[in-house]
Amino acid sequence: MIEDKFFDLFNYSVCKSFSIKLGNKKTNESFKNAGKIFYSELLKSKLIKKHDSDFKNIKEIAKFLEKVGYLKKIKVQNFGEKIKIRMEKIILAPSSRRLIKEKYTPSHLMTYLMFAALNKKIEVTSVKFGKNFVEEIWKV
Repeated sequence: MIEDKFFDLFNYSVCKSFSIKLGNKKTNESFKNAGKIFYSELLKSKLIKKHDSDFKNIKEIAKFLEKVGYLKKIKVQNFGEKIKIRMEKIILAPSSRRLIKEKYTPSHLMTYLMFAALNKKIEVTSVKFGKNFVEEIWKV
């Protein structure tokens, strides 16, 4: 089993390295692409399955990320054209907060994985950071 701190420090190192080498804009584009590749690989390996409904696809990914220990708990709610996602105790939260504070680009692993499942233009309209949670609202 990989320890959370190891994965978090690895994430910090990769994200900072990409940000320095490519700049934040190209790094962000690379991470979006990585989300698409990751989604495709999860489907191919049958770790997740694809549903007819966008919301069911998001719920499937949420359940998977909780199961593998990427985060402690995730709640996904659908409000018509908006989706609210509350994530608790994300293992990459310390490195992501540090990267943002230092003006580098975090990987947004869960966000870009879910964006790939939706395969449409998504606008993140709100991000709220708490001590042990992150809450995002997306306009789909």
